[in-house]
Amino acid sequence: MADGSTVRAEGSFHIHGDDHPITLSVPIEIHGDVLASKLEFRIPYVAWGMKNPSTFLLRVSKEVDMEVVAVGRLEKQPN
Repeated sequence: MADGSTVRAEGSFHIHGDDHPITLSVPIEIHGDVLASKLEFRIPYVAWGMKNPSTFLLRVSKEVDMEVVAVGRLEKQPN
């Protein structure tokens, strides 16, 4: 059985030499002693000062969708 929760994470996303503030809603599932999370967010790279690689024949979005999957294990800390 999985127990789940959502936490709010605030921080900065460092990309292309600059820090950009970001706030994410991070879903967390707990399976025994294993924590797992899969989150998706959008990076507005053009608004953050990076070049749009579009050309005459190639058109790309001004944002990139990012997906992060993370898994960790809970450990008891010694007293």
